[in-house]
Amino acid sequence: MTPFSTGSLTGVDEYLARGFADEIANHLSRVGTLRVLSPASSAALAKNRTDFPRQAMGLAATLAGGIERSGAEWKIGSKLVAADRGRVLWSETFKTDNAGLSTVEQTIVSRVMDALGVPAPRPELAPRNAEAFELYLRGRRVVRDRQAPDLSRGIELIRRAIEKDPQFALAYAALAGVYAVEVANGVVPPETLRFGEAAAQRALALDPSLADAHASLGLLKYCRWDWQGAEVEYATALRLNPNSAVALMRSALVSFAIGRFTEAESRLQQAQLLDPYSGSITGMLGELYYYWRRYEDAIRQAERIKEFDPANFVFAWELESRALRREGRMREYKFAVKKELELLRPADNLNSQLLSAWVDCDMDRAKFSRRLNEIAGTTHGQYISPFLLAYWYASQDDKDSVFRWLETAYQQHITDLVSVQWDPAFDSIRGDPRYAK
Repeated sequence: MTPFSTGSLTGVDEYLARGFADEIANHLSRVGTLRVLSPASSAALAKNRTDFPRQAMGLAATLAGGIERSGAEWKIGSKLVAADRGRVLWSETFKTDNAGLSTVEQTIVSRVMDALGVPAPRPELAPRNAEAFELYLRGRRVVRDRQAPDLSRGIELIRRAIEKDPQFALAYAALAGVYAVEVANGVVPPETLRFGEAAAQRALALDPSLADAHASLGLLKYCRWDWQGAEVEYATALRLNPNSAVALMRSALVSFAIGRFTEAESRLQQAQLLDPYSGSITGMLGELYYYWRRYEDAIRQAERIKEFDPANFVFAWELESRALRREGRMREYKFAVKKELELLRPADNLNSQLLSAWVDCDMDRAKFSRRLNEIAGTTHGQYISPFLLAYWYASQDDKDSVFRWLETAYQQHITDLVSVQWDPAFDSIRGDPRYAK
């Protein structure tokens, strides 16, 4: 499915239009007999990329469309085209106001299924409030595009959608997903997990068949180090939606946590087939290779991200810099670190402050050690992940500080703590008796 063209739409209208197309793709992906490429991956294929040929991916048809707005009226055109000879299998234009957007989405899905000759998926519980659906689409798109300084804007929009329609199961599932990602990424403290869990449980109470809610609950359980519970939720999500690249990607986290690297690689490669131009999936595969000490493979994945996913450029340079440092390629390492710093937003979080200080100190460990102590002691009330501080102290081989912050991370149940057993950055502490405790 290619991204729908949005013409001259800008701002809120563009977010709404792109979110509408994303929801069609999500709905189609739940049909087990189909393999649906995301709009982003389909757009990359349309640029005649050769690393994932159409033939190898078994592309049978393309769903394209366009969305325009005139006053209160939306005009939505869509067509399904066979991949072999360009034959149009179905084409239709719809006109509606905001209240009819959800109905049009479900109608397009039904028409596509009829044209392909496969049973349509069970319709999701449609929102009862048009404004709720609009807020939900905008919120999901903000989160996906990562345009805001953090995910707070997306959370606000999705919460407003729930206020407008307290029975909107998809909105609860989306909210649970955002909270889970924020905790997993160390953006907010683990206490936030309870909000995500409440949202996921509410979504499933309203609609037990929501694969997205099970996938979010799986990540929330992973954050609580409940590997078995996470596996159950991911298996359920994939049973409900075999095309869920997100569920496959996140299930690889469990494989990684318990040391089954080959299984994790297989799951991530399956996810890549479903969404080959996802920077998140490619980045997670690269990070797995880094922990596996396969540094050249990690660098290759970082380079791939830089080819197609600007939203993940910072992570790509960060991953590449770590791998280069382990290989002793220090000139390239320093270049990668500086590129990462150039792309970071203003130093409004701890990691960007530390990275900036590292560069300002010419990456001299003695100079940086003093700055690290200063920054760690002056957080100005902002949340900081103790694991992040442990990581930076490990880079300075300050074992006492590493163990002090790792103990704090353990007490706070920080998700990232699971990577200590594999991360090369912590190699120097594994022979210390305190590590065994």
